[in-house]
Amino acid sequence: MFESRDSEYLNLLRGASVIRVMLVHLGLSWFYPPFSYYIGVFLPILFFVSGAVSFENYLRKPFGIYFTKRITGLWIPFFQLAVPVVLIFSARQLKADPASLVSWFLLWPDRSLFPFPIAQIWFINVLLLLVIISAPIFPFLYRSRTTWFAAGLACYCFLTLIFNSSDVVSVFSASQIVTALRLPKQLHQTFALAQFFFLGALYYKKPNQVPKIFLAVLCLITLLPGLYLSCLNSGCKNVPAAIDGRSANYILLAYAVIFALLLGRDMLLHLINRITLFKSLLLFASRNSYSLFLLHPLVLFLIERGLNMKNLSGNYLLAIIRLILVVSITMFLSIPYSALTRLISKYVSKIWVRG
Repeated sequence: MFESRDSEYLNLLRGASVIRVMLVHLGLSWFYPPFSYYIGVFLPILFFVSGAVSFENYLRKPFGIYFTKRITGLWIPFFQLAVPVVLIFSARQLKADPASLVSWFLLWPDRSLFPFPIAQIWFINVLLLLVIISAPIFPFLYRSRTTWFAAGLACYCFLTLIFNSSDVVSVFSASQIVTALRLPKQLHQTFALAQFFFLGALYYKKPNQVPKIFLAVLCLITLLPGLYLSCLNSGCKNVPAAIDGRSANYILLAYAVIFALLLGRDMLLHLINRITLFKSLLLFASRNSYSLFLLHPLVLFLIERGLNMKNLSGNYLLAIIRLILVVSITMFLSIPYSALTRLISKYVSKIWVRG
């Protein structure tokens, strides 16, 4: 079970991670290439936090309630935005074949149905797949010894370091069903990022039993080879492909970041608690994380079209103005959007209980 400091820290990490995602989509990763591309190694923090929170919910609730709440918790906010948009702009393009229907339930509909870029839904789809995978794995984690599960996770990590994206995608592409659902690359993402999801669950099973010296050692043995591989792949053209392909250096650096954040928890909490406004911002982003994640591409699209702010390369002042506008408007809209999501979720939960 979480201690109060654990819960607070995870909320702050989630809030910071969502803000990072928004800033990356607004150009942060292009600020100082190739080094700024490596901001992508912080993405697995979201999966780490999701795994920790999911396992905590699994421990607190009967399995059926845990599973349905996690699934509907991903479905409702997405359908709340996607269904009205698609019905308004692309109703005639909708298909009723089995693959198309299943893809909606997997939160992976055809992105061409949307009038604005919605590439970020890959994260939601992968998270849904991980929640489904957690159904048989969480009971095993709960009943097994921590050391055995940690050993299995280490072996899985080793596999993800060996196989590159093209190898994994080719395996999944061999299935006609997977190809029909446009999932080969998504299953590769799931293959690579699942380790961070289950690392979060494993660590917060018994967080106080992990010595800091052990975290420091893990940080070093992942950071050093990660940096070495990154130096071999330091060309501007190679780094984005390595990040997007979840290469070995990406995985190692992501582990190093997570271990460093766990090691520095107390220091970071002390620092953030002294900056009240910054802490409030992170907690706000955490409470409205899904809404911020879904809404910011739409807000960005409207501002780029409405204010002619699409191509701003070299114009740093307008880029900063665009960033402030998108973040501010998205945060404002996330409040009613999250409130509506909670209202619908509460209603759906009552139906599940009655059923």
